[in-house]
Parts: sequence; C-alpha cells; structure tokens
Amino acid sequence: MNRIEPTIGTLDLASNPAADAKLLSRAKSRRVRAAIANWSITLLLLAALVAACYAGAVYAGIMPEQLKPGTPGLLARLFIVVGFFIFFGSQCIGALILFRYGFERGALALLLPGYIFIALKRSGIFWQVMGPWCAGLGLVVLGTLLLNGVAP
Repeated sequence: MNRIEPTIGTLDLASNPAADAKLLSRAKSRRVRAAIANWSITLLLLAALVAACYAGAVYAGIMPEQLKPGTPGLLARLFIVVGFFIFFGSQCIGALILFRYGFERGALALLLPGYIFIALKRSGIFWQVMGPWCAGLGLVVLGTLLLNGVAP
C-alpha cells in the first residue's frame, strides 16, 4: 500500500502566476487612479467652498482691510494664514492619529509639542504627517519673506 504524505497547501494545476500578477497590478493601478480622482474632487470642492466663503465675506463687508482684494501684500498674508492652518492642522491630526498607537503617545503629543516628532518616528508615520507640516512651515516662511520684501 502506498503511503500518502501530508502536504501544506494545494496543488492547483490551472494557476498561472504571471497572469495572476498581471491582474493584481491592473487592479492596483485602478485603485490608485480612483483614489487620485477622489482626492482631486475633494480638493476641488474644498477650494470652491473657500472661494465662495471669501467672496461672501467680501460682499458682506466683513473682510478685514488686510485681506481685501487689491491690498498690497495680500498674497504674502494669505501664504502666512494658509501656512499656519496647514502647520497646526497637520500637527493636531498627527497627535490624534497617535491615539491609535496608544493613549500615552497621543496624550503626550497633544500636551508636549516636541514629543510628536519622537512618537511619529516610532510609529512609522513620520513623513505622512510631517510632509504637510513642513509645507505649512515653508508657506509661513515664504509669506514672511514676501511681506518684508526680501524675496523677489
């Protein structure tokens, strides 16, 4: 009597690894395209909402003099305001994300501003949060330089 040896896995004679890899790459590229399209639409809607709010505030007359259209240095002031929004927003979002990795990390990141650098590095999500943080800081610096007349 022949002995049947136990095996791990299955023997699938109809499988084709090259074709399976090709199908997986197509599905992945479709998901990436769909994600890019969704983010583009979301950012476009956000820009339209901000533009509508700005136009409504100018029309209602509640816009401060420094931010009214036609004032000198408007672009520099907007760079500073948007830069601070991105800067603090990404820091708060990063601290809230750290609550997924533990309450201590999230609470310390909210209470001690410098701890967020250490906690994000340990969690492996450093550049996902610090990329927008650096972009916001860059906008603040650029706006400050433009406002002082240093940059061209």
